[in-house]
Amino acid sequence: MKRVFCVTGGIGSGKSTVCKILENKGMQVYYSDERAKFLMSHNDDLKRGIVGIFGNNSYTSHGTLDRSFLSAKIFADSSLKLALEELVHPAVREDFDLWLLQNEASIVFKESALVLEKTDRSCQEILVIMADQERRIQRVLERSPELSRTDIIHRISNQTSDQTRREGSSFIIENNSDKKTLEQQVDYFLASVI
Repeated sequence: MKRVFCVTGGIGSGKSTVCKILENKGMQVYYSDERAKFLMSHNDDLKRGIVGIFGNNSYTSHGTLDRSFLSAKIFADSSLKLALEELVHPAVREDFDLWLLQNEASIVFKESALVLEKTDRSCQEILVIMADQERRIQRVLERSPELSRTDIIHRISNQTSDQTRREGSSFIIENNSDKKTLEQQVDYFLASVI
């Protein structure tokens, strides 16, 4: 039976960076956020559902998802955010289940921001990536210059608290230093689970 480790953390914590390190070490990683974006642009049933809730402006004239339009809508109205999640999460779950069936590795990793917010039946163990809030804000400012400091703080405040993440974790990696230190922590983690 496969062991499924779900990798989670707040915005700017470095969960994607940890997943890339895991991949570079030969681990199999499923990226929930990337797959959700892919499915919202390529899964016809999902696209119809999104247009049904948000209207035709959800997609550009070229048929690609208008993420800025959707983001503005869901951050302005939490009920729309929930409606979108109710469409996207089952599609991602189905996509992950298919990926898992096709994957022969005995240990796999699933990157997912919402592991603790939504009960994820696929998670057997949870690896939480933690970082100080100021460091997280700086990382997001660097990668997403269109977001203001206030936007980022608002997003952080709408996510699960660090305390809840700590309590829900099987393992924790602290990502407050340089990449070399982070890689050493990933090596230590892998040595403890393989």
